[in-house]
Order: sequence, then C-alpha cells, then structure tokens
Amino acid sequence: MLNDDAKEMRGWVLRITERAYPDPLSVDLVRQHLQELNYAPSEREVKAHLAYLSEKQLVVTETIGSSSIARNTVRLTAKGKDLLEGNIPPDAGINLGARF
Repeated sequence: MLNDDAKEMRGWVLRITERAYPDPLSVDLVRQHLQELNYAPSEREVKAHLAYLSEKQLVVTETIGSSSIARNTVRLTAKGKDLLEGNIPPDAGINLGARF
C-alpha cells in the first residue's frame, strides 16, 4: 500500500467515525465503508490504521460483549473531532482532504 493511500484511509476512518460521534461504530462497518469508497483494506490494514489513530488519541477502540459474541468498535474522541474541525494542527500522517 502506498503511503498516500494509508494517509487517505486514516482520514476516511476519522470522517466515518465522525458521522456516528459520540457513539461507537463496529470495526466491520468502518471496513465496509472503506470498501464502498473503493479501498480494499485487509483486516490487518484496518487494524493497523486503528492502532495508529488510537496511539494518536484520535479514536478509541473497544471490544464489547463476551468472547463468543464479541464486537470490536471504534469511537472518535474529542481530540479526533478537534482535528477534523481544524481546532488543532494537522497531522502529517492523516489526509483530511476527502469528504463525503
């Protein structure tokens, strides 16, 4: 995957989660939205993007439910919302140029 694609996908993940803010979305739904945007991320790629965004404190990931019926979710944080709204400086690893 090209570096620009990774930056764009991270931006899309933030925009997708912004639509549900402050509620969480399932990680599967985020991946589905990325596929609809003509990306084909593997589960590993999505996991890597979420880890990056989580380490930057822009999203929070959580597993809800028991091990037999677990659901992985992602939720935009206030800091992530601030980034999207331009209230904090841009991040070089995230391309926010694309919009729905």
